[in-house]
Amino acid sequence: VPVGLLLSTQATGKDSGGNQVQHADALAEVQEEQEGTSFKAKVDGQAGDGGREVDAAAFGGPSAVDGAGTGEADEDGSWFGPAAPATPAPAAVDAKAASSGTLNDDQDRWLADMGLSEKDIRRNVEWRRCLADPEGCSSLDLSGLDLVGEIPSSIGLLTELTKVDLSGNLLTGEIPAEIGKLQNLEQLLLDNNLLEGTLPPELGNLVNLFDLRLHNNRISGKIPGTLGKLRNLEMLSLSRNKLEGRLPQSIGKLGGLVGIWLQSNNLSGAIPRTIGGMSSLRYFWAYGNDFTGGVPNTVTWLPDLVEFKVDKSVLENSNPRVLNYLRVKLNCITC
Repeated sequence: VPVGLLLSTQATGKDSGGNQVQHADALAEVQEEQEGTSFKAKVDGQAGDGGREVDAAAFGGPSAVDGAGTGEADEDGSWFGPAAPATPAPAAVDAKAASSGTLNDDQDRWLADMGLSEKDIRRNVEWRRCLADPEGCSSLDLSGLDLVGEIPSSIGLLTELTKVDLSGNLLTGEIPAEIGKLQNLEQLLLDNNLLEGTLPPELGNLVNLFDLRLHNNRISGKIPGTLGKLRNLEMLSLSRNKLEGRLPQSIGKLGGLVGIWLQSNNLSGAIPRTIGGMSSLRYFWAYGNDFTGGVPNTVTWLPDLVEFKVDKSVLENSNPRVLNYLRVKLNCITC
């Protein structure tokens, strides 16, 4: 049973300027998800973790069609399946037609012949519109549409994007490394999907990112140390995945990080002392892992700490002075 340390009163944010409301709303949204009061992923009308246990084939995903999901993107970002259809593509499937946002019967049949479900992300109107006009596409919000398929590598062509929200779908496969080319990106929301594989180190190239949400997926492997390069990051949500290994030392370089959610993974080793460098940290949730050792003494360097939630075994191995500091600082210990 996890033991959490938390403050009984709500702290106020430190954001200022034109981004104050946007950042505060994003933080509140993440907190709702972590506390289980809000879920974007829905399967057959049921919200929550159940969506991660459903075979994508049942929803017309790549595994439902022989050979689907094995195509590759060509130079202009178009997707081609393993075998070309018997008839040539209708003209309106090209970039000009994609910008219109409509498909006639012939075009729709052609895409269906390629093995793409109606819910495949590559058939989505907004997705095709962005590919047709990358310079005019600054935001891509396809959240909560029950989309299936893999995130196309052609997303790397959309270099003007500042926000990508693909949360609350049934997307499978790995996060493409090409996503690291989106250096204007400020928000990347891929939570509540069926994503697998490892976190690409190229995520560390997203130097303008302040909001990274990957929770409620099936992502495995280690947390890449390159995330320490995201100096503008304020929210990092990796909970409810299959991540393993140590929390990288470079995490301490995220001096602007307000919240980090790591609960319900397979992380191990000691919580690094470098968390003392996360001077803006307010929320640290890391229960449901295999951490050894205690709470590092450097937690006393975090002036704005509001919630610190770890497993009971971590608290039991902690310096009594550190625990006493947390009791005074956070007002209570709850089980």
